[in-house]
Amino acid sequence: DVMERSLYNNVVAGIGLDGKTFFYPNPLECNMEYAFNSGKTLDRQPWFDCSCCPSNDVRIIASIPGYVYALKDNDLYINLYINGSAETKIAGKKISITQNTQYPWDGRVLLTVKPEKASAFTVKLRIPGWAVNQVLPGDLYSFTGKDNQLPEIKVNGKSVTFTTEKGYASLSRKWKKGDQVELYLPMPVRKVVANPKVKDDAGKACFIRGPITYCAEQQDNEKDVLQIFCPEKPEFSVNYRKDFLGGCVVLKTKTLAPKTGPEKNSLPDETELTLIPYALWNNRGANKMTVWFGEQK
Repeated sequence: DVMERSLYNNVVAGIGLDGKTFFYPNPLECNMEYAFNSGKTLDRQPWFDCSCCPSNDVRIIASIPGYVYALKDNDLYINLYINGSAETKIAGKKISITQNTQYPWDGRVLLTVKPEKASAFTVKLRIPGWAVNQVLPGDLYSFTGKDNQLPEIKVNGKSVTFTTEKGYASLSRKWKKGDQVELYLPMPVRKVVANPKVKDDAGKACFIRGPITYCAEQQDNEKDVLQIFCPEKPEFSVNYRKDFLGGCVVLKTKTLAPKTGPEKNSLPDETELTLIPYALWNNRGANKMTVWFGEQK
């Protein structure tokens, strides 16, 4: 779960969509005053004097295929849900497996298992913590409220009951060529708060959908994003935009922002809040950005 959260947020955020510009840190807020990128700038940079970040990004992205699957005895672990295929051996017999999915934008994954010969083994599907009301292992972050939608698994079109052990659902059977497993992970937008001991996040909340953490960039929002209140009970529209920032899901909801100037003591204004995946911010030039939103007092 930590690997997935890191890959889709921290790691990818460090690289511009052009593949040639980088962040040194990953700030969760930009006020257009503090020069956070190696203490020099607000923009992504082509290189750094101490260039461990670009080279580490290259290394980890190139190594992702090695993280997707794992083997132990007669168990085939599916760790990450990514389009592609792999070949391996279980008990000396060749096995191929293919994934078809729009993950992380959609929680549906279709796996096709193709053993060289019909074979008995166990396919272990990782059930992410975020799909069962846990943001990440530990108590650093938690969801507000509980989502009652549950993951679903089908084998060859038939629903199966399953239990999880250490985050994995086990499917043990004699697999034959062309068997298909369908995994559905519900992806509602969830409100997240930090442990009260994290003082900078006290009284604030952020939003995630599936493994993706979202932020507000100023150029998508009319009101100052650093002043917008966190929606109390938000209802989000969820739209996949193919031609926006390389293709991503954009979230929109209604919330409030304080008035400024002579009307600053009046009731706050209603405003539309637009959120984009945090990893894609600062690809249209430097502007204000925030992940955490203060609660209305």
